[in-house]
This record gives sequence, structure tokens and C-alpha cells, in this order.
Amino acid sequence: MVVVNYIGRLGNNLFQYALGRYIAEEMDYALVANPLPFPPTFERVSGRSVQGPVQKLGKQLMDIQSFLDDKSDRLILLDGFFQYFQYYSLFLDRIRKWYSGTVPPCATGGIHSDDLLVYVRLSDYCRHGW
Repeated sequence: MVVVNYIGRLGNNLFQYALGRYIAEEMDYALVANPLPFPPTFERVSGRSVQGPVQKLGKQLMDIQSFLDDKSDRLILLDGFFQYFQYYSLFLDRIRKWYSGTVPPCATGGIHSDDLLVYVRLSDYCRHGW
């Protein structure tokens, strides 16, 4: 089973959900993660439900392929920030599907399937000093 412990706000949670769902699907595990404000994240991800031993992932960098190749039964707890492109480059089409249907109507004319959109929340930098 893969359990996602969300940390931070929506931007961080998008990375955490995507990695958790990918691992669950690839390893045939159930996913335990609260849905995000994207309809496909409300879908149930069924699979094996293993209670232990617990493997906690909290580090940013890991060899994702070696991790997936380890077929030992374990409960995988995602508890960190996983904003590393190499993880997500493996399943970009799935991510687009999971987060689809939410492009603002004013932006639809100029967005293409291979674009990367970045939204900077100025309040994080100006108001909070982050």
C-alpha cells in the first residue's frame, strides 16, 4: 500500500500525489491519498494493501527505477517533497490525465500538450518572504 502524507500546500501536494499514484500503479498497491481539486484524483486506486514493514520516503533524491524493481512487500509512506523532474519524466502522460480539465478558459488558446506551465504565487515571495 502507498500512503501519501501531504506536506505544504497545493503545489507541493501535486508532486506528492503524482509520485504516490505512480508508485501504487506500478507496484499494484492500493493508494491512500486525499483527492486534490482535480476530478481524476477522486478515482480509487485499488491494489494490494500491505501493512508492513513501513518504508518511509522523505528524501528528495532516490533511484526511482531501483525502488520500483524492489518487489518486497511493504507499506510505502511518502512524507516529503519530491520535486525532482527525473521521477515525473517517466509518466508525463499519466500526470496530464490526472490533472486534466482544469485549464482556465482564458488560457486554452495558447496551451499545447508539450508545454510546461509555471505559476508563481507572488504572495509566497512578497508577503511571506519565501
